[in-house]
Amino acid sequence: YVLADISEFAAQKPEVNAYVEKTMEFAVQNRMVRAANLVSSALSKMQIARLSMDMGLPEYSFFQVESEAVAWLLSAK
Repeated sequence: YVLADISEFAAQKPEVNAYVEKTMEFAVQNRMVRAANLVSSALSKMQIARLSMDMGLPEYSFFQVESEAVAWLLSAK
């Protein structure tokens, strides 16, 4: 399970996305079950959602309130 606070994460250039993809690849290889992302920007949300889908992350969602993100992580069946 991952709780990522990306609320200050601005839209990134393609060369930075390569590092984000490597992090996501590591998560998939290590059997990450869920990722909850705290966001404050629709643009960041769209960028991370696209990368998450492209990398085949199993289950991820976006939140603005940490307690809601944690509740979602812990509600995995």
